[in-house]
Amino acid sequence: MGRGIQNAVRITGKEQVCYETVRIRMASVSGVIRVSRPGQFGMLTVKSPDWETPLQRPFSFSGQGDMTIRVAYSEQGLPCDKRTVAGKVSSYIVNDLEVGNLALLTAPLGNCFFDFRAEMDGADAVYLVGGGCGAAPLYYTAKSSVMLNKKCLVFSGAKTKSALLRDEELKPVFATKDGSEGEKGTVVDLMKKYGKFEKDSVFLLCGPKAMLKCAAEEARKYTNPDKILVDTETYMGCGRGVCNKCGISVKRDGVIHSYNACTDGPVFRYSDIRGSDFFEFETVRSGARKRIPI
Repeated sequence: MGRGIQNAVRITGKEQVCYETVRIRMASVSGVIRVSRPGQFGMLTVKSPDWETPLQRPFSFSGQGDMTIRVAYSEQGLPCDKRTVAGKVSSYIVNDLEVGNLALLTAPLGNCFFDFRAEMDGADAVYLVGGGCGAAPLYYTAKSSVMLNKKCLVFSGAKTKSALLRDEELKPVFATKDGSEGEKGTVVDLMKKYGKFEKDSVFLLCGPKAMLKCAAEEARKYTNPDKILVDTETYMGCGRGVCNKCGISVKRDGVIHSYNACTDGPVFRYSDIRGSDFFEFETVRSGARKRIPI
């Protein structure tokens, strides 16, 4: 479990990787950035001249010292549409943060996919299913040396071709909602069409909540819920389990168990959160919880 340290960093690279999405690269101003593992995240603090105080937000790592950031934020956890609200911090990073600028990074935080060694080591095949920017930490996972001796297949979905995250090395299988590339439909539709999953394999999922729930239920046809690992990537206020904005409640045998995605996750077994309120509510930037429309 990553506890994270604060480190002043300088932006050393910025690349637009798809529509409204950039990958930023960072280097420590003094010392080195602690090694992050696939699934972990960091709290990035930036300061715009237009703000009174610096603001921090959590972002997943897409490589060592790399974060992939999308400007759009949807309170419903759905693909970018008329209900999308642009996040202040992500908008600033995508549009205004420049190479050479300074920021503050607290990392690495949370657990990673490889903390679930029993599930990972016992699987010959690993299937990675990502929606939108959720593909970034999965690509990082798939290229880890731990995966070298495993069958590894990546499914990636987005609303349209321009929003797909690509990786020439992995050659993921794509789905787009408008049919502009790959299978027409969602990434879950793509899973259903593929249907050749090996029994008792491991599934790694990352993306919007609606996708996570449907993809996890589809994966249950082929494996045990303990072997479905979900990167929750929910909204986090502090990254240290204090603000409880990323709280997840699970009821077992009449007893309520509370998790924080930032300190107990962000990666959970689907069996741990299947009966939780994680899939029912979305936490917005104010900290309020809104029920996700069915």
